[in-house]
Amino acid sequence: MAPPLLSRVDPNTGEHKKRRLPGWCLPAFKLLAAAKGLRGSRWDIFSYTAERRMERELCEQFLADLADIAAQLTFENRGYALELVSSLDKVRGFGHVKQANAQRYAAARRSLLAKFNGDALPFVELASATNQT
Repeated sequence: MAPPLLSRVDPNTGEHKKRRLPGWCLPAFKLLAAAKGLRGSRWDIFSYTAERRMERELCEQFLADLADIAAQLTFENRGYALELVSSLDKVRGFGHVKQANAQRYAAARRSLLAKFNGDALPFVELASATNQT
């Protein structure tokens, strides 16, 4: 496991190092399971991590996107709407894995929103994309 509050960060990769937890930690997991009722409250100590804040922001952004899609949905843009709605499902994992997936989702979201709205890609994005090849 690589719990963010207990694990060390690898100086080469910047990722949390996984470590084997001893058997005496099992009661702690039972305690965490029993404290499930605290999730989402101000007593949820894990809700203050950057990862949880990102998850809440993604949720709020997704609900706003759904409202925009519902208001602007047409027969022509329905494919982009479906792709946009289903793309959030790719944000999975924990820690650095979830962060990388969220960054890929953000890029895909920008592109799909532009296509959904019928906008051309901005010149700046096109110019930077051609300079990288």
